[in-house]
Amino acid sequence: ILGKTIVAYIQQRINHDPNTRIRLLEVGAGTGGTTEGLLKKLIPFQKHITEYLYTDLSKAFLMHAQDKYVKDYPYVMTHLFDVTKPILEQEIQPDSYDVVIATNVLHATPNIRETLQNAKAVLHRSGIIIINEISNQSWFTHLTFGLLEGWWLSQDRALRIPGSPGLYPQTWERVLKEEGFSSLVFP
Repeated sequence: ILGKTIVAYIQQRINHDPNTRIRLLEVGAGTGGTTEGLLKKLIPFQKHITEYLYTDLSKAFLMHAQDKYVKDYPYVMTHLFDVTKPILEQEIQPDSYDVVIATNVLHATPNIRETLQNAKAVLHRSGIIIINEISNQSWFTHLTFGLLEGWWLSQDRALRIPGSPGLYPQTWERVLKEEGFSSLVFP
């Protein structure tokens, strides 16, 4: 769904302007679970992609991306990025990306509002953010990821699912609207 949504967005941009250039930023790309499938879907649009910025907190994941993706996708670049911190402290220009992608990473931050503000700061005014997040209580995810430090970082527990760092869809919708995101769609 994430890939189809991004492809549809890019196709719409190309239909509007055949010379359009797209910049994408993936937050917390990790091992590239989302990246790999998405880059394959983007092959038909390569001439329209200026940059796919693969970001993470870990240099090891960035080195993994350098080894795995850059040779086949020359527009892939890597950069250390902590979505919990203001972007200007991290050498990322505001208002410069058309698409921000975040798969199961935003919940692992202390303050979801600040996180969304920082993610929004890199977006062009007409850009889109694609969020793929846990949105229910699951013993599987709790037991699988509950031992990781990021699982317990949330300081805004009133927004979170009880006993989990995730947010229910209606909470995501409310918080996104309150943080200035509009035209929300839950595919």
